[in-house]
Amino acid sequence: MDMLMGSGTMTPIPRVWGSVPPLYQTPLHMASRVLPGEVVVERSEDDMQLMAKVEYHGDMMLVLKTELQLNYPASQFVSLPVTLHITNIQFSAVAVVAYLKDRINFCFMEPDLPRTSLLDSFAIRTEIGDAGHHVLKNVEKLESFITEQLRKAIDDEFVFPSYHSFELD
Repeated sequence: MDMLMGSGTMTPIPRVWGSVPPLYQTPLHMASRVLPGEVVVERSEDDMQLMAKVEYHGDMMLVLKTELQLNYPASQFVSLPVTLHITNIQFSAVAVVAYLKDRINFCFMEPDLPRTSLLDSFAIRTEIGDAGHHVLKNVEKLESFITEQLRKAIDDEFVFPSYHSFELD
């Protein structure tokens, strides 16, 4: 028996199933002990695993708009619109999709050295304030903070041993 978890972290074991090299311990290769909150799934002949290299080097632009509200000294005392323009996105990774009975598990493998993140590069341009009034553009500290947090979130949530599991009905 192999164990699966909903969305979380797994502990790999040294055995390999199928043609996956030992370095790639994936959702099909999990510890055989069962911990509280885990779902146990028996292997079937229909189980399969797909590994694919995924790359994106395009001209997609993502624009996020939000509001920064300051609640001191009163509720909604100041409200500043914030616009983020994310461009020049370059992404490269090995994706692993495993079909196990009634579940699909998905994750990315760690990038090969010297790379440290799945996101090779991207650019963020910021605008704080209302376009009709004063606007702060390209706030460097905010841009570097968002860049760091975005890389960390993607790597923490999608790189093995973290994975996402989807139940099929």
